[in-house]
Amino acid sequence: MLTIDALRVRYGPLEALHGVSLGFAEGEVTAVLGRNGAGKSTLLRAVAGYLRASSGRVRWLDSDITRSSVGRRAAAGVMLIPDEGGVFRSLTVRENLDLFAAGRDLAPALEAFPDLSTLSRRRVALLSGGEQQMLALSRALLAPWRLLLVDELSHGLAPVLATRLYTVLGGLAAAMFGWVDSLEKGIDAERYRTRWTPRRPTGNWTDKNVALAERLISEGRMRPAGLRAYSSRR
Repeated sequence: MLTIDALRVRYGPLEALHGVSLGFAEGEVTAVLGRNGAGKSTLLRAVAGYLRASSGRVRWLDSDITRSSVGRRAAAGVMLIPDEGGVFRSLTVRENLDLFAAGRDLAPALEAFPDLSTLSRRRVALLSGGEQQMLALSRALLAPWRLLLVDELSHGLAPVLATRLYTVLGGLAAAMFGWVDSLEKGIDAERYRTRWTPRRPTGNWTDKNVALAERLISEGRMRPAGLRAYSSRR
């Protein structure tokens, strides 16, 4: 399903990935381990299209996406939840959720993270790190995907909150692939499967979503460049 072949990525004169080759089948849940600076985040960003490969190939669903834009990869179902910057800090929690959902029901995110209802009118820049991570992970509950890349989900968070985030992530895996991690036996997999099964990507934002983004831009609360991570329109 995903094949990485001799992938190299550079930051100027410095090479961060030295010919990485990996393969992942449909339904697999994989953890990438390594010390700080080993290239874990670089690998995920290169697969999602945020970093350009200097050489090598990335194939997804039998298509070569090595030179594809972020938008084209998103349209093909690739979603990255980055370690930071995965939310619009200048907007409120509710506005972020509306952009993520693109007209879909917000219930999956609000049921998984009830705190977001209380915080709905608060500007994201005022949230704690854990609250921002809850909001960022909500995108995977509201928008369609087929390959979910999650970077440093629990970095710097209290163990209780980290466990909560990983429980939701485990539920997403159960819903998508019928997989439940042995350490997360408390997950109600059937509930996730019936309520949260992600749909296949539709390609572009809905008219409602685009209208909201245009309004926020006109109010000076969002920069057009900020849409690139979410919109597949080119």
